[in-house]
Amino acid sequence: MDERWMVAAMASAMGLFAYGVWESFQVRLTRYELQSHRLPSKHNALRIAQLSDLHLSRFGAKERRAVALVAQWRPHLIALTGDVTAWHRALPAVETLFRHLAEIA
Repeated sequence: MDERWMVAAMASAMGLFAYGVWESFQVRLTRYELQSHRLPSKHNALRIAQLSDLHLSRFGAKERRAVALVAQWRPHLIALTGDVTAWHRALPAVETLFRHLAEIA
C-alpha cells in the first residue's frame, strides 16, 4: 500500500473522529411553524419543545445550554424523544434534567 494513501486515510479518519466529538457538544434550536385549520384559534400559538437523542452521561454545560434555550422559548409542552441515556449510572443527570424541564413546562 502506498504510504501517502495510508497517511491520507489516517488523516481522514482522525478528521471524522474530531468532527464527531465536536458535533456531540453542539446544541441546536430549530423552529418550525405549523398551522392547521383543524385547531381552535386559541391553540394556534401552541409551542412544543422537542429534545431528541440526548445520550446523557452527566448534566454539564451542554445540557444547561439546552435547558436555557428551551426556557427562553417558553414552550407549553416538552417532548423527549430518542435515547435520553444509555447508562444506569447517568440516572442522576437525567433526574436533574427532568427537574429543570419540569420548572419550564
